[in-house]
Amino acid sequence: MKGYKSEVGFLSLFTIQENYYECIEYATDETVYNNLILEHSDLLAKGSISQFKVFNKIVYPVINRDGIVQIGKSLYKFAEDGQIIINNSNVKLALSTTVTDKEDDNIKILKYNLQQPSKSVYCSNYHKVGPIYNGGDRRATIYSYVIVTIWPETNGTYTYQSDVWNEGIAEKKGIFGWKTYSTNNSLSLNYSVSLYNGISKITIYPLTNTGNYHIYYRDTVDTGTVTEDIGVYQGIFNWINCNIYTHQGMAGITAEICCESDPYGK
Repeated sequence: MKGYKSEVGFLSLFTIQENYYECIEYATDETVYNNLILEHSDLLAKGSISQFKVFNKIVYPVINRDGIVQIGKSLYKFAEDGQIIINNSNVKLALSTTVTDKEDDNIKILKYNLQQPSKSVYCSNYHKVGPIYNGGDRRATIYSYVIVTIWPETNGTYTYQSDVWNEGIAEKKGIFGWKTYSTNNSLSLNYSVSLYNGISKITIYPLTNTGNYHIYYRDTVDTGTVTEDIGVYQGIFNWINCNIYTHQGMAGITAEICCESDPYGK
């Protein structure tokens, strides 16, 4: 993935996010810290300084700050609440179109239902272990999704790909608020995915990443071609056992977040 983050004359959203995380981690002045958040406010999810609005991070290496990438004559715009396909190279139309607009010959819109389990960010249980100072100055955040990406074909059909995305971000609390910080990371995954077209997958996958604030894992569940609304090919993401993300920093402080099975049944 990182091999695609930098092209001549192109700054991907992946690179923008990586640079933002690094700058905010080492911000030592409150003015600099606040300005970094303000400069990226159009990208950040409400109430977060670490989570970006566009949850489909699979496409981060190829989309720009506006969430747009061109493939052939079509423009693809990835937004917080949907995916927009402009069937020509009209950049102004792509920039101005939202998922609430009407479809026509040039515009195809896929709305995300963010209330569905397949699009949710959740953890049923959050706790810290080990010595905690200053009322708790370490935290871990885990994001998990089932993501569907589509591309229109010339014959009127659509190619789709369903992926699972899991991500952990390490943060510590300083005088300017919560900031990402480099540490030892471990992500232990045990989940199942059931797509609405009948495809399912069970994965157990331990991950470690030292000297970084960030750890992520992507797994493709299914690919295919459809002629109908791609929404029915989304899926349900379920924890099987406790899925744990931990990070350990200075003084032996460890933060752990535990996503238990059946979070919607609690």
